[in-house]
Amino acid sequence: MLVNTYDIDGVIYLGKELDGLYPGKNDIIITGRSWEETPETYRMLRSRGIYNQVWFNSVKFDEKTRLSSGQHKGKVIKWLIDNDMIEHGVHF
Repeated sequence: MLVNTYDIDGVIYLGKELDGLYPGKNDIIITGRSWEETPETYRMLRSRGIYNQVWFNSVKFDEKTRLSSGQHKGKVIKWLIDNDMIEHGVHF
């Protein structure tokens, strides 16, 4: 089964008043958000009816960068594919 992966900011979350894309029930969310942002991120996702698996960045909030965010997403996708966890479709 093909699994798509989704970022949060700029894809799922476009602001409080604007909905973005919604992942399918078997899709995975891979965010550059720090693990320190877990509670508020889950609140936002749940408020939109989204209950997918989420992979958070292991970098501390005040140390994350656009580069570390992108590297995190790429590493997670590669790991999921290399370990036969998913057949990857599209990353949004």
